[in-house]
Amino acid sequence: MELKEVTVERLTSQCRDLNRKYELLRDEYEQIKDLYSSMPSLENHK
Repeated sequence: MELKEVTVERLTSQCRDLNRKYELLRDEYEQIKDLYSSMPSLENHK
C-alpha cells in the first residue's frame, strides 16, 4: 500500500511539473506567434 501511495505522489508531482512546463511553452509560443504576425512577410519585400 505504501509503494502505491508513493507512486501516486510521484506521478502527481510529475503531472504538475509537466503542466507547468506546458503553460510556459504555450505562453512562449503565443509571444512568438504575435511577434511573427507583426513582422512584415517576405512577400511584402519583393
